[in-house]
Amino acid sequence: MAVTIEDEPAIYTPSDNPIIWRFSSTQTAQANFSYIVEVYVDGVLDSNHQVFPEVGIYAHFDASEKMAAKVPAPSVGQTTFVADASNNREIYIKVFERYGTPAANQASATSTTINSFKACISDEQMQVWDYTAYTVANTNRIFLTFLEDVISVRTGADYYLSMIANEGASLTANLTFKDSTGATVTTYSEAIGATIKIVQLMINLDKLVDDATITQGNADDTETIEVQIKSGVNEFSEVKIFSINRECGNRGQHLIWLNHLGAFDQFTFTHNDTHTTKTKDQSYRKQFGNWQGNDFVLDAYNAGEIGYLVTSNDSIELVSDWLTESVQNWLVASSYEGVLVNTQTALTTYSRVTIDSKSYKLEDSYFEELFNVIIKLQLSNSRRSPKI
Repeated sequence: MAVTIEDEPAIYTPSDNPIIWRFSSTQTAQANFSYIVEVYVDGVLDSNHQVFPEVGIYAHFDASEKMAAKVPAPSVGQTTFVADASNNREIYIKVFERYGTPAANQASATSTTINSFKACISDEQMQVWDYTAYTVANTNRIFLTFLEDVISVRTGADYYLSMIANEGASLTANLTFKDSTGATVTTYSEAIGATIKIVQLMINLDKLVDDATITQGNADDTETIEVQIKSGVNEFSEVKIFSINRECGNRGQHLIWLNHLGAFDQFTFTHNDTHTTKTKDQSYRKQFGNWQGNDFVLDAYNAGEIGYLVTSNDSIELVSDWLTESVQNWLVASSYEGVLVNTQTALTTYSRVTIDSKSYKLEDSYFEELFNVIIKLQLSNSRRSPKI
């Protein structure tokens, strides 16, 4: 009597991609044989599933449909520099071999506990998924974004970064503020709790001043901010850099969205934003003439097509400044395919939107050197006239 868990998902696995265990038994020739899979979420029995052998003595179980619904997304608007992304849940399975007349549960095996976090990558990426690339202290140790370039952000705009902290001890998130010559203006660090599995950082230059984390003078001298996770003096992540955009005449908006890796990306559209409104009216047709007491009166004012309700839906078209090929390619692919999209309207104030643009093109600098991006957003709230 033996059940063996042959293959397991990665310790950190996207919730909306296949989460597959493969298992086997030495008793598959027994009468009425099947597997019973118990699914435990956060240590609590969640469901039972009956699975039959598929290839010889082997079978598999995929928990993605369950975890896609159970794992929450992170949220924008944190009030601290360091926060728990709170976008993951633990899951493990217990596999029984079941057989006999009548059939009954026999021997079992319990899998490793893994962490399913809210993300959904492509099939090609999932095929070679390596969570250690996005985990502190490992070889690549990169943040959960496909953006490799330095982008500019307005002083009052939020810049988010997330990484798998894996409940590491003695971790700190570190900021280095540099001036136009590359000299250090000041530094700041904050501890990352040892219970945090995925850490979410949020940097906003104006908020750092409001919170008295840095002085206004420090902020005025800052041209770039470097972000890195460390353990003591040891570098546990890549260095991520963004620059401060203080150009006059900014007419755009700051856009924030959830990317495929389950972290927030952002971009400041500085060139322009155009507001448009589409209205839809509802009306009915009334005959010409109506009774007033004993008289039938021809009243042109109260006849014909009469409107009784107007609904208005707002949209915004954002236009970026000139971009390089790599930034343009990242921006359209990440934002057009992103969800939980927000415009930041003020400090820690957001407006939920959806992307109305339905297709994008990856530009090639072989033909042109600079490009821009125009994106149309649908606002979530509509307005109605008084109903008459």
